[in-house]
Amino acid sequence: MPQLTKNLTGIIIGVSPRAERYVRWDLLSASEGFVSITVPQKLATPLGLFDTLELVATSRGKGLFLKEALRLNRPDALAQNLQAFTEAARLAKIIRAVFGQMPDYKPIYEIFKRALCHYSCTPSATEEALITAAERKPRGAEIRSAISESITLKAFYKMLSAEGFPVSQGWLSQLPSAQRKRAQALLAAPMFDLSHADPKGTLESLIDWVQRELDVRVYSQLT
Repeated sequence: MPQLTKNLTGIIIGVSPRAERYVRWDLLSASEGFVSITVPQKLATPLGLFDTLELVATSRGKGLFLKEALRLNRPDALAQNLQAFTEAARLAKIIRAVFGQMPDYKPIYEIFKRALCHYSCTPSATEEALITAAERKPRGAEIRSAISESITLKAFYKMLSAEGFPVSQGWLSQLPSAQRKRAQALLAAPMFDLSHADPKGTLESLIDWVQRELDVRVYSQLT
């Protein structure tokens, strides 16, 4: 049987060992959604998590096998910022758990791609230490964490809205008054101005709502 060839553009959102000479990539593609590809170690070595790729894969049985890959973009700043990198990985796991079967993945792909750019722009530990020392603020780690978590919340909320889920009426409007005001302020704030955001408990509340409404399990994917 002839092998079928598939051309894809996607972002690596997961990497895991598969066999001695292979790894598995989990990709998010605008056209195909979530795709798993078996990759020879020699092709995988120069590439990594959150790289955007243009690739050619062949169909082998029920799976895909990488034939060639071209890196289109690498978020270098993100790889140097552990807090932001960890939060980007959390968003990737969340969306994989929630949006497994969607008719249109383009909005999710585009929002995730923009979120990676914003994660990359958050201050690293070194940069934040210099800023907070100059401003006499001892809360650098808390600020970094709040900014990264706020990006996750805003991106996830936008994805749910883009896919037609009643997240505003069903979740946001039902929050207790004080938490609702904080969430509304955070969601309305520009991505580049989140230094005063207060996401405490809000992302968890949204995930709880999604689990109830969509009957999916998110937290088990975050461990």
